[in-house]
Amino acid sequence: MKHEYDFLVVGAGLFEVTIAYREKQHGKKCLVIDKRSHLGGNVYCEDAEGITVHKYGPHIFHTHDEKVWNFVNRFVSFNRFTLNTIANYKGKLYNLPFNMYTFYQMWGVTQPEEARRIIESQRREAVMENPDFISKVVLDKGLDSGTAFEILSIDIADIDVGKNIGAGLQIDQAEADLKIAQAKAEERRAMAVAREQEMKALAQEMKAKVIEAEANVPLAMSEAFRSGNLGVMDYYRMKNIEADTQMRESIAKPADGSKKKPDKIG
Repeated sequence: MKHEYDFLVVGAGLFEVTIAYREKQHGKKCLVIDKRSHLGGNVYCEDAEGITVHKYGPHIFHTHDEKVWNFVNRFVSFNRFTLNTIANYKGKLYNLPFNMYTFYQMWGVTQPEEARRIIESQRREAVMENPDFISKVVLDKGLDSGTAFEILSIDIADIDVGKNIGAGLQIDQAEADLKIAQAKAEERRAMAVAREQEMKALAQEMKAKVIEAEANVPLAMSEAFRSGNLGVMDYYRMKNIEADTQMRESIAKPADGSKKKPDKIG
C-alpha cells in the first residue's frame, strides 16, 4: 500500500504548522488537518477595514532566543508592543507587575533591601494578627508548627494570642495520627477475625470429609467381599485387631477418666 503522506498533523496552531514546515524542508510530505477553516489556531487574525483583529483574543509573542525570533520574522512582521499594567489601590495608581518603581510609589524606598524589610514586617504583622491562617496549610503540607513559622521568619513564642497555636497544631496532628493507628488496628482485628472464621470453616470441611470417608468404609468392604479381594477370615482378623486395640486403650485409661501422669525418676 502506497502512502501519500509521511506525516499526519492534527491541528493547525503555531506548533503544528511549524512541525509541518520543518518536515517539508527535509523532503517529507505532511497532511495538516484542523476543525477550523483557517491556519494559525488561536493566534489567527482577521483584517477589518485595515485593522488587525485578534479573533480569539489578544496574544503577544515572547522570546529571548534570537534564532527563534529570526525564524518567525521570515513569515510575518511584528508590531512593537509594551504591556503597561496599572492597579488602582485606595484611589492611587501603581505600576504592575511589582518592581522597584512600584515600591517607591508605595513606600518611597529606592533600595531592594528597604523594600524587603517592609514586606517581611507586613508578613509578620499579618500572621501575628491571624495565626490560625496557616493552620490548615501546615497540616495539609505535613509540616510541624515550628517549621511553618520558621518559613515565615516568625518565632511562635512572639505571638501573643489566647492559645498556643504551635501546641494546637501538634495536638491536631497527634489526633490525626491516633485515628490512623486506630483504623489500622481495626483493620488488623477484622483480618484476624476473618482468618479465624476461615480456619473454623476449614476444620468443619475436614471433619465432613472424615465422616464421608468413614461412611464409605462399609461400602468399600462390601465391594471387596464381592470382588474376592477380602475373605471372611480376613474380615474376622481385622475385627479381632480392632477389639484388641480398644481393650488396650481402655486398660491404659485411669478409672476417673483423667490422663495418667508419668512416674518421675529420682
